[in-house]
Amino acid sequence: MGFVANFAEGFMGYQQAQGEAAQYKFNARSEQIAADQDSVNRLADLNSSLSSINAVRTSRNLDVASPTGLAIAADYTKRAQQGIDTSRLNYLTRAQSDLFGASQAQYKGYAALIGSFLKTGDEFAQAFAAGGGG
Repeated sequence: MGFVANFAEGFMGYQQAQGEAAQYKFNARSEQIAADQDSVNRLADLNSSLSSINAVRTSRNLDVASPTGLAIAADYTKRAQQGIDTSRLNYLTRAQSDLFGASQAQYKGYAALIGSFLKTGDEFAQAFAAGGGG
């Protein structure tokens, strides 16, 4: 294979790996955005549920700030927050995995580029040695 073909092959591998890395980074960002959106939606649901609980208690002439009312709200909030945290962790774990994939793709691209330089250097040295070397 010629010197130019080696460089072209290495550069194409590098470009392909950079495209793969960009896709992984895009996926990671999408997961981070999804984590934020899911958290906001779940917090809105929590607030709506707490408002409904308070409305029901008020309509029954029960004190919202009573120890029982506060305990109900605290328990409901705690369980909802655990669900929010678990869901967010799932999204962010996928995002981290995608970032790792992007990093590995970039290394693969650099390896393709460096490999083409080394292969060309080796072929050049062999051609030089075969030609008498000086």
